[in-house]
Amino acid sequence: MIRITGLQSTQSKERQSEEQTTENRKGGKGGAARAIRSTLGYLRWATLSLSGLFLAASTFAQAPKLLYSYTGGPAVGPVVATTAPTSPCCRAAYIVSMSQKGIGGPVQLYAWNDAGTTLVNLAKENWNPGSGNALAYGIATLDANRVVAAYVDETSTLYLGVWAVGYTTPSVFYLQGQSSITASGPLGPLGSQGVSVTALSSSEVATATEDPAGNLRVQTWNIDSSGSVTQQSTAVAGSIFYPYIVAINSNQVVTAADALTGDTRKLIVWKMDSAGGITRQGSLGISNSDSTALLSGIALAPLGGLLGNYEVMTAELAIINGQTLTEVTSWEISSSGQVTLGAKGTDIEQSASAVGIAWTPNLNPFTATLSADKEGYTGGIMEMWKYSGGVWSVFDSNYLSGNQPSSFSTVGVAAEGTDSSRAYFVVAYTGGAGNLNVQVWSAPF
Repeated sequence: MIRITGLQSTQSKERQSEEQTTENRKGGKGGAARAIRSTLGYLRWATLSLSGLFLAASTFAQAPKLLYSYTGGPAVGPVVATTAPTSPCCRAAYIVSMSQKGIGGPVQLYAWNDAGTTLVNLAKENWNPGSGNALAYGIATLDANRVVAAYVDETSTLYLGVWAVGYTTPSVFYLQGQSSITASGPLGPLGSQGVSVTALSSSEVATATEDPAGNLRVQTWNIDSSGSVTQQSTAVAGSIFYPYIVAINSNQVVTAADALTGDTRKLIVWKMDSAGGITRQGSLGISNSDSTALLSGIALAPLGGLLGNYEVMTAELAIINGQTLTEVTSWEISSSGQVTLGAKGTDIEQSASAVGIAWTPNLNPFTATLSADKEGYTGGIMEMWKYSGGVWSVFDSNYLSGNQPSSFSTVGVAAEGTDSSRAYFVVAYTGGAGNLNVQVWSAPF
């Protein structure tokens, strides 16, 4: 296979130019034991304090900013992923979205090259591997030229497919390989909220679904260099809806889901061995009765390996005092898989209808929230969050620009990487005319 190098070269030159023009805009959260919690808290405070000093030293720090976008379609419930950046300092070269043509219909995947100043549309592919239409689907980063997609058909069969992007042979965007397992998906159409996928490495993937019995089902998959997919092991937990999964290192993942009864949200840590075997580690459930929250996403903080601890954050739509708001919650995960509840935060925007979340490298989460139709207005807001005084709060935001979203749209968010001064995110949603909207945003780093 031959990679496309011209687009990447153009991308590199344009990003160097962008870095030069943005150089003057640089802007500058306890675990297993009390000592570790205390140390984590201090390190988080130190990190955020230094970041605050850096921001205070610059008068050019900017709020989240829309850089460029793509509008096409039609699309329902888009999710989005990027390929992996080639180094920690950089941005991903490729973006892939996944959505349905219509409710209950087959899925389409679009691939773009992010050229630094525009999205270059590379290809569009249909994917309908099973019997009938899609009930649920999800997508995640695999490596620098591949993403991994999950698809559940009307027989509740779960398919995992590897999609390669950025080659000339056999094509610029194609399905490398796929595999499936029966009785592993929801009975009803849940779209982008019925299955979640994450990669522990370029050869190990895990999925989380609501199976036909309504239980949380976690499964591992092996992927070789040619894209061949082999299903490995399965583990089942209690009755849930809307599962999410994220890898925190090369052998642990975290699932987040709400129980069908008891108004309980539960995070579970799972350990994967070299053969894909699954062992359940720690878990923690909290009541949602105070806010009637609906889980809407999970992201990983970049504390990887810090004293053996990690941090994840969930985002949800919380109904508080009759208003639907964006709420975020942080959770600390020890190396042994024990879960500790961190802090919460709620924004002041009302009538939220969908929310997605991703992390920035300096521990400031980024959320994209769509607003329900209110008095003839449908919109959205991009928010950066900070931890201070024991809570999360919004420190900077900007309203959604461009094509306004549909009142019923979900929103997908993916971190794309960084350059010397900013963090970059991809946001995907359905526009008011039913079209696919993919946007690239930057935010203070």
